[in-house]
Amino acid sequence: MEDYVKDAEDMEENSSGFEIKEYDNSNVYKNNVYISNSFARSMEKTNLLEGKIELLAIHHLNNQVMINKKRDSNGNEYTTKYVCLTAKEIQELIGRDHGNTYSEIHNAALSMKNKLLIVEDKERECFVMRSMYGDIAYKNGKLLIEFNPDMEEMFLGLSKNFTKLSLPLMFSFKKNGGFQLYKMLKSYAFPKNLPDIDLTVSQEELPTFAVTYSLSQLRMMLGYVDLSERDLQKEGSKDHPNFEKMSDLEKNPKYKRWSDFYFRVIKPGQIEINEISDIYIQEVKKERRGKGGKITDITFVIQWNREYFLNRQNKKKKKSTYSIQHY
Repeated sequence: MEDYVKDAEDMEENSSGFEIKEYDNSNVYKNNVYISNSFARSMEKTNLLEGKIELLAIHHLNNQVMINKKRDSNGNEYTTKYVCLTAKEIQELIGRDHGNTYSEIHNAALSMKNKLLIVEDKERECFVMRSMYGDIAYKNGKLLIEFNPDMEEMFLGLSKNFTKLSLPLMFSFKKNGGFQLYKMLKSYAFPKNLPDIDLTVSQEELPTFAVTYSLSQLRMMLGYVDLSERDLQKEGSKDHPNFEKMSDLEKNPKYKRWSDFYFRVIKPGQIEINEISDIYIQEVKKERRGKGGKITDITFVIQWNREYFLNRQNKKKKKSTYSIQHY
């Protein structure tokens, strides 16, 4: 614990200067965050709180970043970027503004500090395993998060192949399955796959797009596989990991049986996404293979959510009517 606190002191003392844009944290819940499609579809062990902290940190990385100068083992100077989240901000993510949240934030910080993730490199046509963060420390109501420089291309200066996520929407998710599944599916919801919604037709008549993943890979994408386990790390660091093999190598698997994964993660996530988001999961299909009929692949059939866009349209009309009446 002492070493952990010391990290926070080191990060504060070693920061050589600040490059902070004028920014009001109170407005964060009115903003969007932009991530690369590769990151939206990455594989990492996570949970709902860590996922929300991650998006908030990425948002701050684009709006309120601090620079830290360091030296490598050869004495060469390099810089890293880090952000500072307050306990108040994180309490709002948790959904309460009182009580002792220290242990929750502390545990999330410890988990995030050792986080590994697997991302697809489209240009090289392979997968890459990376560390998401450098130093992470929580002290005096502040969570300091330093990003791995190799990850910056996933969040900064994006001009193509990126996903826009609404922070108010993402922070409203109550289920990790809904949060992670939406983040992944949203990366496929662009005009080539889903044209602009036509509100004159029913939900059933709207165009659909199908997204398919192996069950083994899907469990990793939704945050239920610990990639830091030695055997998984070894296989996951290959250019073309065998996700089925990684699933077999797990020492403490969570929701490995389809019935557990479906009823505890997929189904609650589907319900939540359909209730609150702009995406509608019309159907979840499973594919069986082999002699025993083992479930190997899962397909999500998605559409735009007609009710979501109707509600948004009605809110705009009400606002417009109110403005005219008070002109």
